[in-house]
Amino acid sequence: MLKLFKPILTSTIILTAFIITGCKKEQDAAVVSQIKTVILVVNTSELPATGPVDLNLYCSFSGQTAGSNLIEFLTEVNKGDQIVWLGIPGDSSNQNDEVLITKVKHENQKQVLTKTQIIGKHGNVLGKVRNEDVQSGDIDKYSLHFKIKKEGGNPGRTYIIDPKLKVL
Repeated sequence: MLKLFKPILTSTIILTAFIITGCKKEQDAAVVSQIKTVILVVNTSELPATGPVDLNLYCSFSGQTAGSNLIEFLTEVNKGDQIVWLGIPGDSSNQNDEVLITKVKHENQKQVLTKTQIIGKHGNVLGKVRNEDVQSGDIDKYSLHFKIKKEGGNPGRTYIIDPKLKVL
């Protein structure tokens, strides 16, 4: 499991350093955005590759209340926050599988992110919460697109979950 988090931790540290060094004055440090990480955990060994599938049976978000529905999962954010979406296999037998986050797309309600669609790179997606035109309490329903890449294989079908972001 540590093998999976090492590149994530390195990326987070580099991104944090980039954001902090961008501050030109001491007072700017107070408005440095935070990095929120949304982790999708997928039971890759049991997730069906074809046919209809109830993703609630095979997926969860880190920090999600047990038994709650994926579409009700809510990430609380502040204006200007950076958000990193990443996926990990949840079953120890398939730690060499990859959960590739391919896209985050605004669906309805208030657009909280700076872009309506963000394409993933290297299996992760990096987005930013808008600084303007959003207010505390605004909720954005978005679609999270992901694929499973089995060890030594090619990515399979695209699965879609519709969680939410809420501005604090």
